[in-house]
Amino acid sequence: MHILGIDCGLSYTTNSTGLCQIVNQQTKVFRTFSDKISKLEVLNLDREIDLICVDAPLLPNTYSNKRVDGNAIRVVETLFTLGKVFPSRCKPGHTHSKNTYDGHNKIVGNTGYGLRRAGGDTVVQFIEYLSNKQHLITNFPKVEPDNNFIETCPNVVLGILLNDNDYNQLPPKKKGRRDTFDRLYDYCQKNRLFEKLRASSTFLDHSIWTSLSQEMDHEKRAALICSLIGMLVLNESYVAIGDDDTGYFFLPPMDSWREWVKNELQKSVDRYIEKNGNVPIIFWSNGQRYNLKDSKYNYKLPV
Repeated sequence: MHILGIDCGLSYTTNSTGLCQIVNQQTKVFRTFSDKISKLEVLNLDREIDLICVDAPLLPNTYSNKRVDGNAIRVVETLFTLGKVFPSRCKPGHTHSKNTYDGHNKIVGNTGYGLRRAGGDTVVQFIEYLSNKQHLITNFPKVEPDNNFIETCPNVVLGILLNDNDYNQLPPKKKGRRDTFDRLYDYCQKNRLFEKLRASSTFLDHSIWTSLSQEMDHEKRAALICSLIGMLVLNESYVAIGDDDTGYFFLPPMDSWREWVKNELQKSVDRYIEKNGNVPIIFWSNGQRYNLKDSKYNYKLPV
């Protein structure tokens, strides 16, 4: 097993990119810059990578088309920003830009749009290192044909582990700081909520659980979450939600979700359909694909 988790940073001057490399039972974490060379300096890539999980938007066919679609509004980002509950607990945020990149006009985008381009760049940087041994991987949606890239959102991964009472005990957000991830991670670490994910896994004794319970660095923490999701996917225990045109979030399996998550996500689906009409929303669970548009689901989550 060889998995790479990448928390995409945006800097060449600060090592704000987190990497987590899983090789069989070993877990290694690093901080690097956003360029490819700095990543290769710390990674041992003498064997092919089975799967790469990225904390950054992965738009389908970015490598195939040699283009990042900066204007597309993503289904999955919208689902997790509708209403009041997700935005107040674990909002991922939107990453599209209102401006069209053409290589001529100046564009000053937001951080989300920068991450969208960083996600695309990560595909370009590492696609040559993927093994693409299909027998290693359960069935799941590919954003690049025949390549095992997936995307997760660590805020959402952590957020779905907390119940309503946990959120009442969560320390308040510090004014002027974007600290949602670390507040959630600190709470999960202190209250042993990672054990809920561990119970959903088939790798109870892997070293990643020790790393998750001890790591204090923000970027390394996010990279660990990416690799954890990659391991769950590799072990056929995951959920993916989104659509084939704008991509997917890969999340822990349903048995680790709190009840409020299922209820709020169903409300988001209902709101989305009310505004956008009968459009495809795809839900994957442990290798099974559900098109919620189909009459037998009628936009109800298969929970």
